[in-house]
Amino acid sequence: MGSGLLNVSVSGLNAAQMGILTTSHNIANASTPGFNRQTISQSTNTPVLTGAGFLGQGTNVDTVRRVYNDFLAGQVLNAQTNAAELETYANQIAQIDNLLADPSAGLSPALQGFFKALDEAAANPSSIPARQAMLSAGQGLVARFQGLDQQLEDMRSGVNTQVRSEVTTINSYIAQIADVNQRIIVAQAGGSQPANDLFDQRDKLVSDLNKEIRITTHVETDGSYSVFFGSGQPLMVGSQIYQLQAIPDREDTTNFQIGLLSPAGNAEVIPESLITGGNLGGLLNFRTGTLDPAQNSIGRIAFAVATKFNAQHSLGQDLTGDMGGNFFDPIQLSTLGAPTNIGTGILTANVISSDYSLSYDQGLGGYAITRLADDQMLGVFSDLPQVVDGIRFSLSSGAPANGDVFLVRPDAPPMDRVISFATNTGSATLASTGSNIQTMTASDYRLTLTGVNSFTLERISDHQFWKGVGSDQAEALVDLMTNAAPQGFDLELSGAMQINDSFLVRPTRHGARDIALATTDPRDIALAAPIRTSAGLSNAGTAAISAGVVDDTSVRQAAPFSVVYEAASNSLVGFPVGSLVQVGAIRYPITTATTRVPYAPGLSININGLAATITGIPQDGDVFTFSPNITPPIAPPGVGNTGFATLFGMPSPSTLAGPQGVATAGVTLPASFTVAAGNNDQFNIALDGGAAVTATILPGTYTPATLLTAVQTALNTALGAAPPAAGSATVSLNSSNQLVVISTTVGAGSAVALSSASNLGTGLMVSALALTNSSLPAAPITLTYRQATTVPVLPDRLVGFPVGSMVTVTPSGGRPTTYTIGQTTDYVPYTSGSELAFNGLRFSISGPAVEGDLFTVGPNPSGVSDNRNAGLLGALQTSNAMTDGTATFQAAYSQVVSQVGNKSREVEVTMTAQQNLAKQGQDAIQSQSGVNLDEEAANLLRFQQAYQAAAKIINVSSKLFDELLSLGR
Repeated sequence: MGSGLLNVSVSGLNAAQMGILTTSHNIANASTPGFNRQTISQSTNTPVLTGAGFLGQGTNVDTVRRVYNDFLAGQVLNAQTNAAELETYANQIAQIDNLLADPSAGLSPALQGFFKALDEAAANPSSIPARQAMLSAGQGLVARFQGLDQQLEDMRSGVNTQVRSEVTTINSYIAQIADVNQRIIVAQAGGSQPANDLFDQRDKLVSDLNKEIRITTHVETDGSYSVFFGSGQPLMVGSQIYQLQAIPDREDTTNFQIGLLSPAGNAEVIPESLITGGNLGGLLNFRTGTLDPAQNSIGRIAFAVATKFNAQHSLGQDLTGDMGGNFFDPIQLSTLGAPTNIGTGILTANVISSDYSLSYDQGLGGYAITRLADDQMLGVFSDLPQVVDGIRFSLSSGAPANGDVFLVRPDAPPMDRVISFATNTGSATLASTGSNIQTMTASDYRLTLTGVNSFTLERISDHQFWKGVGSDQAEALVDLMTNAAPQGFDLELSGAMQINDSFLVRPTRHGARDIALATTDPRDIALAAPIRTSAGLSNAGTAAISAGVVDDTSVRQAAPFSVVYEAASNSLVGFPVGSLVQVGAIRYPITTATTRVPYAPGLSININGLAATITGIPQDGDVFTFSPNITPPIAPPGVGNTGFATLFGMPSPSTLAGPQGVATAGVTLPASFTVAAGNNDQFNIALDGGAAVTATILPGTYTPATLLTAVQTALNTALGAAPPAAGSATVSLNSSNQLVVISTTVGAGSAVALSSASNLGTGLMVSALALTNSSLPAAPITLTYRQATTVPVLPDRLVGFPVGSMVTVTPSGGRPTTYTIGQTTDYVPYTSGSELAFNGLRFSISGPAVEGDLFTVGPNPSGVSDNRNAGLLGALQTSNAMTDGTATFQAAYSQVVSQVGNKSREVEVTMTAQQNLAKQGQDAIQSQSGVNLDEEAANLLRFQQAYQAAAKIINVSSKLFDELLSLGR
């Protein structure tokens, strides 16, 4: 009995001792981070059956149990990784928030100071000190842009440094977890008891790692952890470690991405969207979500300020009388090719600012779109929508009629972008997206050649993708930009890319860095307008002419005009009034319709973007016609009757198309063509080396198709034969809407020669390279008011517009109508208050006029006190030049400040919530797993009493045993 009693008491003593040890361990680690309270788990020993029943055999300690709640731990880990991410984000974004919103260091005071200095210079435009103050304010604005960009760039450098540091930290934690994993496996290899302290150590490392990057864990059968991140990317699987690596960006090697390094040493870039939580997630999220957009947005504002201010400044006149140049250095868009590119492709991104003319021409085959900035036809399209220069043209409703014309102004407010001409007869309503500057985003882009003639464009800010395919890379790129537009830029590719070649397109990233003053001399600031208007002092009427505005200084001649050789003065007469004709190195301002320009054989004649040379010996009265309808924009020898020039321009020399002679016109026929008797209804043709005959076209208005029939009829009459008869010629239209004349004669002698109908001399006119293209008046242009007459029936009108120009008349609140000035007697109907525009100039005449009243538009040679362009420059401050025509420069900056501030507040609030969740979860864990010293002290006393009681039992057992021994003595 003593033996049984002893065994029971010893088991109790051992259990109490283990309880005391466990409690002491808890007390000792009360302040140890990550420690979880431990308790002993006891069970009764198997009892012994006796005649009196089962007798207990004491207790047994099964295990030392770690008090741990998996669910609560998971909740805390999730809250902690979110809190760590948001805290890192908040610390970083606070720097940008404080920088941009600073009332003294932000962009707002610099913008306001610049335009205030401009206003002060406008108030005294002849003052050098006022102009110098404007330059100083401009330099201050540049310095503010550059300072903001530099600070943002410093933040970017700091983020990249921290990203590399975070990668090192994460790899260190993974190595430590792997080491503890191995120790756990070894510790538990000899039995089934848990290695509680090692578990705590590992869980603490997991918690610390989770604060660096969001992870998930999986318990393997041997008790080790496998660790994953993202969507299942491994950091550790069993005993195999996968390290992270900071990898330079594919194109921008100063930026670092996260790569996963396999055991074999191969690095795979992990998309940033998969890297969330923790400090690393916060850094990447901040860089992509706030730093990139903020720096791009500041660059976008800098780009818009420089571009818009330069455009208006170049339309003004400086203190010395010269035209204004760039006030700021032009900012180039950035494209970076990946160092791994193996193709020869070079990508450029362009921002184009222009108005456009869109005409519907059935003869051409659809919608012809012309960029008015350089008078370049960009293409003819069978349907809409179409994208050119990054701008989408679309048909909102209705259908156009042949000859309908629309003026598209992408830079105007949305409701005023498309103007339908008054002469339109169709029901079409067109729409246009905003200009490149208006639609430019604050995102970067990545262009990748993903397959044969297949491109993908990614907008990095929201990971939106567009694709483009074609028969070659050029066509595929056009298709891509059509699908993606509008993004605020257009792309051009020279050379050829190879599959997987890529380019990083950063339209605005370096705008604030690259902005700089181009003007350093205060006299070069163009505050004046280059034109001056006036009403005649002797005018009997009260009609007044507005001050006038210059919209463009390089408008090419819009219609043909002819000059006549005058033998008595050996000169050419008939150049447009107000133009500046340059012959060789000598310039001649054309003050009247009879201004004479000396004839200089072989020297280049330049006028409004057209150029030609005339050689040989003209005869008195010979006529030479300049035509803008061909490339280069000049006609061959003109005629007194300009039919040859307007129909054929500079045709190709007679060639053989197979066995037959053929001549192709250089003129692309417009949608509507007017033939007037004595003006442009005749030309000469010689077939197969024979004598020239004159063909005469019936007067009327033609489309290309109907004109083709009229020219064929004229040829049949002049040649006395119709195809396919011998000695006849056939007329057709090629794909470019050019007239093609083919002799029906088959054989080597077959030839077609087109020539003028009236020139008698040997003067020969050929095209030349245009040296200048200024459409500003070099001399006054005088318009004369003529009252309506009944015989002939003529309206109230203005005459005197330069020949070769097109005048657009827009009544107040009405639609525009365009008039072509082909000769000095052509007129434009007068309506009081209508806006008149030609050669890039715009003005209005209002009020009652009297027969003979004169109105003059001319140069402004002494405009030192003129501030009209300064007013237009100042108006840019309040113009909605950004965000699709809805925001000013200041408003765009306020939006950036607001977005950063709102994001900062959002992150701060969310961070506080996540920190509270983490604290609540931690408190809940501590309530279960934490060490309560009072409770442990009570447990210590309890186990001490149990130990003493067990010892007492041992003492009793000893005495009983002694009694038994004494009975035997």
